[in-house]
Amino acid sequence: MHRDGVTFVMMLMVNRSNVLNGESTIYDLDKNPLEKFTLAEPLDMAIVNDERVFHGVSPIDQLEGDRPAVRDVLVVTYRHKP
Repeated sequence: MHRDGVTFVMMLMVNRSNVLNGESTIYDLDKNPLEKFTLAEPLDMAIVNDERVFHGVSPIDQLEGDRPAVRDVLVVTYRHKP
């Protein structure tokens, strides 16, 4: 669980295959969980206000041991500068 020190964070699923877990959780500033979800399909996206919440993701595991587990996520941050 962390904050990135920016204004907003966008997390965009690019590719996910042979993966178990990788569940995202959003927490309030007192570190109480607010929402859990999984970015499962390409272009699934979450945008969080990094000044108002913490976020984190659970570790991934392989679904089938004979293929690699892949979870590619594009993370874009935005910092407002007045």
